[in-house]
Amino acid sequence: MINVQLLDECIKEYDVLKKLEGLTEQQRGQKFNALFAKILNAHQIHAISDQRNIGEIDVCFRIKDKRFILEAKWEKSG
Repeated sequence: MINVQLLDECIKEYDVLKKLEGLTEQQRGQKFNALFAKILNAHQIHAISDQRNIGEIDVCFRIKDKRFILEAKWEKSG
């Protein structure tokens, strides 16, 4: 079951993040990674962001017995 309340929070967070105000590129990237993890969690997929013990993994998650890593990149348009 999808957590609609959590998805609504994600939409609000993304709207704030789009403004790019008051954040360094690194801070914005970390918040972007956390947003991806939160969206997956809203869909009942356990995900965590910013794993740095071996290199840097933006988001890691598991679906059934498969593990996934996600590389997220924020790009400014235009």
